[in-house]
Amino acid sequence: MKKNDTTSRILPSSGILPEMIEYHSHTLGETYYRFIHRSGMPILVFPKKITACTAMMVVRYGAQDVSYTTAQGERLITHDTPDGVAHFLEHKLFGEEDGGTVDELFSALGVDVNAWTDYDKTAYFISATEQREEAIFHLLRFVTHPYFTAESVEREQGIIGQEIRMVEDNPWQTLHRRTMGALYSVHPVRRSICGTEASIARITEGVLYDCYYAFYRPENMYLVVCGDITAETVAEIADRALEDWEYRLACHPDKGSRVYTHDQFPPEQSLVQGTANVSRPIFQIAWKDPAYCDISNEYERLRRELTMGILSEILFSRAGLLYNRLFECGLLSPSYSYGYSTMPDVAYHSISGESDDPDAVWQEYWRFIDEQKRRGIDAEDFERCRRVLYAGYVSEFDFTDDIADLLVESEGNDCAVFPVISMIGDITLEQVQELLMQSFDREYTVCSVLRPIERKEK
Repeated sequence: MKKNDTTSRILPSSGILPEMIEYHSHTLGETYYRFIHRSGMPILVFPKKITACTAMMVVRYGAQDVSYTTAQGERLITHDTPDGVAHFLEHKLFGEEDGGTVDELFSALGVDVNAWTDYDKTAYFISATEQREEAIFHLLRFVTHPYFTAESVEREQGIIGQEIRMVEDNPWQTLHRRTMGALYSVHPVRRSICGTEASIARITEGVLYDCYYAFYRPENMYLVVCGDITAETVAEIADRALEDWEYRLACHPDKGSRVYTHDQFPPEQSLVQGTANVSRPIFQIAWKDPAYCDISNEYERLRRELTMGILSEILFSRAGLLYNRLFECGLLSPSYSYGYSTMPDVAYHSISGESDDPDAVWQEYWRFIDEQKRRGIDAEDFERCRRVLYAGYVSEFDFTDDIADLLVESEGNDCAVFPVISMIGDITLEQVQELLMQSFDREYTVCSVLRPIERKEK
């Protein structure tokens, strides 16, 4: 693992390209560019000689943004919206003014198009092997040209209502919502990204337009492109696709600002239980990490996330002691997952699985954590797991969609991509040990369990 891997330099404007930053990784032999389009939107281009081209247009607006502020002179106005607006907007932008859909347009080009909504962002993406320039043009056009009517919103309410019912019927989704509801008392992460049938019934075309023009603004969005394409070509496409964007936004001057939620207090209960349509009990154990949200420096947050990634691999991977101990005792089925999740004002670690005796898993979890804190981290385990993290990160640069995901996450965190390679190499055994001692506090941990519904005999 090499340290000091990344170099960057500022390239002066030339032709259609504005001034931009060039980032280079000596280890990977890869380079990408970042510049600010004249509209104010950041654009990142990762040229790579590969068949597929992936482009993602991202807005920093997600399911957690149920409240936002706008400025009227020196006064801030708070706007409260129904749950599920960000996800609803994602759906509605796929509708065209002529009654057609964006899917039909891209299908005719032979291009895959899709979108997703998370708690802190919404992303629209395409994957093209041919006609990539036209595909990028149309991606930029449809995301920046909203069209909503009362009739189309009503139709979409029925479609999303079906999606909500499907989510509610998924026991793992239900389990996670119960866990988040126990872990966070007020933060919107405790609620469904899709909203509820009651909340989406309150969404109108006016609500959609207000939220769209509050957040779908160039300075609050960014474009990521990875494939066999140049930064100059992408800049030229953006110039054509966004030529009327500034004029339309001028008609809607109220910019939205995110309202951050401080919800880092200990949960009120450590155990929540319910029933679901499952054949055997399922569980999720989650620990809230309040220290992450107290870190203001973006790269220090990233360092904590990477260090937690190594620690999580040591403690909870299928090669680790806890999983094998639980599995050999018959307390755990192969259905198992673990990981550390972060958002601007949320961070937590969780493990999930299936067990006939989740209470015993809960007890063994704490026995294991206490044991590890007494014994400390084994040096060989640390080095093995650090190399796993390093190899996994480097391998993501083999595919354009993985690279695009990395760029989206790094830009969303206001960081560059390549420094991660050096950061992983810089992490020490002592730092991982220190993080272990600070983490997995019982006071900030909850266990959520869903047991099978008892069937009454006839």
